[in-house]
Amino acid sequence: MNTKEFLVWGGRGHAKVIRDLLALNHRQVVAIIDNDRDLPSPFPDVNIFYGEEGFRTFLKSRVNIVGSEMSLGGVVAIGGAKGKERADIYQLMIKEGLDVKTLIHSSSIITSSTLVGEGSQILANVFVGSEVVIGDFCILNSSSSIDHDCSLGVGVHIAPGAVLAGEVVVDDYVFIGANATILPGLKIGSGAVIGAGAVVTRDVPSGLCVAGSPAVPLKKFSLRRIKIKKWS
Repeated sequence: MNTKEFLVWGGRGHAKVIRDLLALNHRQVVAIIDNDRDLPSPFPDVNIFYGEEGFRTFLKSRVNIVGSEMSLGGVVAIGGAKGKERADIYQLMIKEGLDVKTLIHSSSIITSSTLVGEGSQILANVFVGSEVVIGDFCILNSSSSIDHDCSLGVGVHIAPGAVLAGEVVVDDYVFIGANATILPGLKIGSGAVIGAGAVVTRDVPSGLCVAGSPAVPLKKFSLRRIKIKKWS
């Protein structure tokens, strides 16, 4: 299916990256969906709709105007530690018949033995080594490096400049921050968050946030002990 028009769910900075990537392949963004009703469209020439209700309103109006035979692609431009939300939205798009594409920037190097799931995004200057498995709905951001025999689950986001050495296993919905390094053979549990610049030297359990070099768990503070300073 040679889809030319795309709906993008998420109206902040990542939507701009996605629009530029689509434009490189002569595809255009025809609508933005976002859950924040106070957010204006990031593009003056593209209308924004809000939430699932707005999503369905746009789909209905599109059928009325161009007919149901016109294909429509879908991309979710929501990154960070929101991998589960991104995956859920992609599943909604698939259910509604949108063409969910895997987007790969032409400057990236992807070995022929790599397996990439549907709806994933591989941005500029990414390197993916031999026998890597990338799950559905992942984001590999610019200049990240995924070495041989790594495995990424569903909804993983690798931020710019992050490095996964060989044989790293990353479970579902993990966020790995910018310029973080994961040493060889480690496992990152589902829903974990790796801070920017962290050097991870041991396995990270599910749901844990770590940061630093070497990476250690972030301390948890009671809200009752935190003094809130108001903006003047």
